[in-house]
Amino acid sequence: MKVYMKKILLWLDEHIEELIGAILLGIVTILISVGVFFRYVLNNSLSWSDELARYCFIWAVFVGMGLAVKNDGNMKINILEMAFPKIAPALCVIQDLIYFVFLVYLIRPTIEVLAKFTTNPQPSPAMQIPMQFVYASFMAGIGFAIFRLAEKYFRKIRAYLLHRKELKEGME
Repeated sequence: MKVYMKKILLWLDEHIEELIGAILLGIVTILISVGVFFRYVLNNSLSWSDELARYCFIWAVFVGMGLAVKNDGNMKINILEMAFPKIAPALCVIQDLIYFVFLVYLIRPTIEVLAKFTTNPQPSPAMQIPMQFVYASFMAGIGFAIFRLAEKYFRKIRAYLLHRKELKEGME
């Protein structure tokens, strides 16, 4: 039982953003299809399907921030890396550090916006769900991205230290 749980947790660690994103985008596809069917076939438009699809899409985008970090898929200006390939790894670290600082900086204003919606709740137009649910997606995206950046450098440092240890043992 422990082995299966460990395998499941490892799989989730590697694929949680993909799983959440796929589920959300599947929901978006179904909601849009149902909305189109009701609007054009039954001549009875659903007021909530587009809104829920939009909110699911927003969540999918921000959850994807972590996936982009994990797969090195963030947009970068790589003209310096191409001009100076010998220092490209150092430039990548600097870019990731700038991104990390930016993400940490965004935590406070995001919390302030969420707090405003908590003290002065605003319901969504069609479904009347609290809008802080939608705005919380940005905080989730920041959390996923920070976690994946930390994980990326933890793994790099660990691999470097293990390689260094192997070199020392090989020299003895």
